[in-house]
Amino acid sequence: MSEANGPKKRKMSLEKRHNLTGWAFLAPATIMIAIMSFWPMIQALILSFQTGKANNLEFGGLTNYIRMFKDKVFMTSLGNTFLYLIIQVPIMLVLALMLAQMLNNKDLARASSVRRFSFPVQHHWFLMLLSSVLCSEWMGLSILF
Repeated sequence: MSEANGPKKRKMSLEKRHNLTGWAFLAPATIMIAIMSFWPMIQALILSFQTGKANNLEFGGLTNYIRMFKDKVFMTSLGNTFLYLIIQVPIMLVLALMLAQMLNNKDLARASSVRRFSFPVQHHWFLMLLSSVLCSEWMGLSILF
């Protein structure tokens, strides 16, 4: 009799249902983040190929990019950025790995010199407060009494 009613439907396994539920909860946030991140990037890319002011925009092709790469200030800042990237990032990476290795070593972890390095990590809330107060004072704002 069951064949007369049609083929038997398989039930989805519990693991598949859990996976599907997880993806269903994740999808709206993922879509919103994608829209909020990528749409402004796409708009900026389209705008970068246009010339004019306000509502009088016309397609300008690569003229903005040609003008940008001919600018000496831009080329200097681009060179400084790459120099900073090539020099600073590897140095900070090596120093961070060395510090992590020193803190992971049980013999060195007992030494007070290594503990001094971990002070900013343990008391980051104080350093954040201090830096925000100093920056606000430097900008002329008084957040303290």
